[in-house]
Amino acid sequence: IIAKHKLYLDGIDVNVRAVFRGINLSGLDMTNQDLRYAHFDGVEMLGTDLRGADLSFASFQNALLLCVDLSHATLRCTDFTGAQIIESEMMHCDCSSAFLHDTRLDGTNLLGCTGLSYRAEREYENSK
Repeated sequence: IIAKHKLYLDGIDVNVRAVFRGINLSGLDMTNQDLRYAHFDGVEMLGTDLRGADLSFASFQNALLLCVDLSHATLRCTDFTGAQIIESEMMHCDCSSAFLHDTRLDGTNLLGCTGLSYRAEREYENSK
């Protein structure tokens, strides 16, 4: 799926965007992958490694991310509406314009995470 997604990103085949809706992606290593515009809606991730991945404009609506490493990932305009990001690492992420409406961030490390809105930061503080 990821190899075909690269064809989408390169403009070779616009019909092969990565769509991982409602599946279990636990334990996968997607370090430094270019996953811009991919759909992860409703997925379950436990211990998945997304360090350094470019997830700009990706969608994680209603997804469960438990102990996921997103350190140094690019999350520009990524949609996490209704997602649960629990006990995960988001250190030094670029979250510019990320959608975090109704997103749970319980126990998630946001140290050095840039671009969070005031509301997202307040919701994070209240979840501690």
